[in-house]
Amino acid sequence: MDGKITAGLTTIGAAERHLRDLKDGPKRGLHWDLNAALHVVNWYPTMLTITAGAKAGEPFHLLPPHMFATGSLFGWKRDDGRRRFRTFWFETGKGQAKSPWMAATGLYMMRFCGIPRFEGYAVAGTENQSGIVLGDAAALCRARVPDEEQTLEQYAGYQLRGTGDLTWQIEWDGSDEGLGICKFRNVSSGSSISGPRPSLVAGDEIHEWDDPSILEMWTAAIMKMPGDPLMLLGTNTPASDQIIGTEQSDYYTMVAKGEFQDDASLALICTCDEGDDPLADETVWRKALPALDITYPAANVRDEVAKAQGLPGKATTLKRLFFGFRIGVADGWIDLDLWQSSLGVLDEDELAGLPCWLGLDLSSRKDLTALSAVWERPDGHLLARIYYWTPGATIMQREKVDRAPYTQWRDKGFLVATPGPTIPKAWPAMETKRMVDRYNVVGMAYDPAQILDFEEACTEAGLNIWKYEGPNEPAGGGLMMVRHGQGWKGLDNPALLNMPTGVKALEDAILNGKLTIEKNPVTNFCSANMSLAPGANPDQKVPNRRKARGRIDGMVALIEAINGARSSITGGASAGPEIIIL
Repeated sequence: MDGKITAGLTTIGAAERHLRDLKDGPKRGLHWDLNAALHVVNWYPTMLTITAGAKAGEPFHLLPPHMFATGSLFGWKRDDGRRRFRTFWFETGKGQAKSPWMAATGLYMMRFCGIPRFEGYAVAGTENQSGIVLGDAAALCRARVPDEEQTLEQYAGYQLRGTGDLTWQIEWDGSDEGLGICKFRNVSSGSSISGPRPSLVAGDEIHEWDDPSILEMWTAAIMKMPGDPLMLLGTNTPASDQIIGTEQSDYYTMVAKGEFQDDASLALICTCDEGDDPLADETVWRKALPALDITYPAANVRDEVAKAQGLPGKATTLKRLFFGFRIGVADGWIDLDLWQSSLGVLDEDELAGLPCWLGLDLSSRKDLTALSAVWERPDGHLLARIYYWTPGATIMQREKVDRAPYTQWRDKGFLVATPGPTIPKAWPAMETKRMVDRYNVVGMAYDPAQILDFEEACTEAGLNIWKYEGPNEPAGGGLMMVRHGQGWKGLDNPALLNMPTGVKALEDAILNGKLTIEKNPVTNFCSANMSLAPGANPDQKVPNRRKARGRIDGMVALIEAINGARSSITGGASAGPEIIIL
């Protein structure tokens, strides 16, 4: 807090919380037990030997972030004697020894906390990832105890199941102490465990998990356990499309900063701050890499930074994995900073009278339907809003498949869940009519797929529409509908709008600061999922649906509407000379 140690705002927030709770915690039934903290902190270098890296063979002295975490987890108590914290979120850059620390903590809790029939689980997105934590624990067991001739396995009575890196379970027989058989094992996030009773869940690489229900299952298992169960969640800063890690990181950031009081959760988030430029300023590196030059050499980081200077994609990944910036997917279509700069709030009063183009991307049965609206100011600045619908009957199942919190978005009004297993075309048709009645709508760009059903719904809704067939064809009455080619279709057809032109119009608007998109997490989700495929001409790109990580319907609708707004289409030829009756 005094600036003697370089730290980011979230790390400083955790320190402020600790000192604040020393003063105010007793009022909430919390107290700090220094002796309990010291007992655990001193156990690591007394019993464990580092097994890899520059410090291999030396006693396992805790690194600064591990010291703070360990002391906090085991030193803070409730008035009933139980430990205060049940969950710990540990977010840092790469190479900060999160996995070895979780492994060591699992060994301590299994053998030295007096928990009967202890069950500990090292959990990750894949079996290989979860095996890293248990592999570190096995290596610690096979290493010699400092100043002793015996290994930890021999000294403390641990028993390893499996050989070498294939160790899958560590046991300790505490029957003589009335504790029974205690176990520490690894499982992947999708493994089926019958009736787990965990006293420890060590979740590794949370940002790589792809099923939110797994984390919910382990959280529920921990919460129902009596005594002092503990969930450790270690991660790098998640990308925008990593739904699980993003939501968790957002929540624990609020806890760390003191914006949300959760006395049962500890958060230590080591990241650079907004406005920092780690690619140009090495002094901010330690904010996200507190163990720099201890576990991860600064020279290695310099090499990575040098490579990133000419590789924008690598720079994006580097800023996220090493320095804690929330960046979109590495192969995403745009840098997250640029995307975020285009998000804002629309002034409803300003929209009245401005020319407006609509874009429509209809769904099949289990997709999203998206309707975008783009208004253009006299100065050429575009204002965009996107409406979403999804089938309500299947929303829970699709949350898991799409890795998207649809029910939360529905409850907060960011999308509409229609009754039944499909999206009736009446919903976007009615919204289109409302837009036409309220705003100065010039036309709608649409994907021809399923458009006949939409036309019928418009007729039932009382909305007149006509299809634009080219600049020399007669105009109709009502809403002008302009076909928008998907993929590479429509490049040579003047009656069609096309995707390459639309993508370029969207990118140009964002790069030139000429677009404000109304904030909506569903739109962020669609943007994070989108990638672009170049054609023979590298300046021409289209959304790559095959490589999309998830739903991109909102972005397709946005591209269509922006393309219409930037086009010169105003209607067809006049049906005949104008007749004026006096």
